[in-house]
Amino acid sequence: MRLHRKWKPLEVRYERYGMMGDIQYLQELQQRENYRFKITEVAGRQKKNDRIRRLLPLFRAAQVLFPRVMHYTDSQGHTAGPSAYLHRGRAWWHSLRAPR
Repeated sequence: MRLHRKWKPLEVRYERYGMMGDIQYLQELQQRENYRFKITEVAGRQKKNDRIRRLLPLFRAAQVLFPRVMHYTDSQGHTAGPSAYLHRGRAWWHSLRAPR
């Protein structure tokens, strides 16, 4: 909502993948905040592996950048540093590396 208010896009498209999507939540949020805009749902036609494979060239060419430090603020207002992204002793971005 905040980004829509700031940038006022001409249209908003939403692509749902998997069984459940967030469209219902967005519509409830619009109603609660009394701020509505049209959201057009577009069909996702690619399998998850194909969507990931499509991104690999961008990562290999270093065209996707990440900040050196990333902080996360949850819905309760608690802020966590980079250690919150560690999972089983490995950083989350390790899973983005292409197989060799």
